[in-house]
Amino acid sequence: MSKGTILYVEPNLGRRELFGFQMRYEGYDIHVVSTGEEAITVLEEFLPDGIILPDRLLNSDFTGFNLARKIQSNEETRNIPILFFLQSNEISDRLIALELGVDYCDVGMPLIPQELSLRIENLLRCTNKNNPSS
Repeated sequence: MSKGTILYVEPNLGRRELFGFQMRYEGYDIHVVSTGEEAITVLEEFLPDGIILPDRLLNSDFTGFNLARKIQSNEETRNIPILFFLQSNEISDRLIALELGVDYCDVGMPLIPQELSLRIENLLRCTNKNNPSS
């Protein structure tokens, strides 16, 4: 049985492979894409239980901030929890992310896959507690 469905947006091939493998191993159904455009296409096809999103998206017309804004402004997707990872430690970037409504914001992608898996598990558990009908 799946722990949940995750949309993972990651421009770095190595991280996509490493974290994608780990998430599948941990029992998640994971859809891995490399651009904001691909993420929008996936979100038009189905709604995941959670989204992992970096602030910088290479080869994309979207930044992570723009994509988070688009997700939060859409009635269909606004309640999907988002793990948002920043490349800088600028307080202004963290505040923008939190103002956009992301559920968890941190500086830097976790160094080990197990940490990311635990963050997702905790996020989905908190989301389910706040939405008992799900």
